Amino acid sequence: MSKILIEEGSTDVERTARFVLYVGLSMNSQDSFYSNAYVYKGKPLFVEFAVKAGDTAAAVAKRAQANAKKFLLLAMGPEKILEVTVDGGNVTFTGVNGYQ
Repeated sequence: MSKILIEEGSTDVERTARFVLYVGLSMNSQDSFYSNAYVYKGKPLFVEFAVKAGDTAAAVAKRAQANAKKFLLLAMGPEKILEVTVDGGNVTFTGVNGYQ
């Protein structure tokens, strides 16, 4: 997250950053939740979050985690497909299915 922070003296007050993920499945899985028009099953995910002037990498990471969890709940419903964790300024997405 340290690479997307707003630099000192910048005229930006806030920016929007985005995680772009594609959670694919191995060919052994027949889970229809990941169905699409292609040969390989998968779900595209786009998670946006704000980066404000004066933020630290840890603050941005926590905001990104909160937005990701909210988005996954709204977009995927009760089926959990990713675990989102924060360690300092790092955000980690971990699959919960052995076929992902």
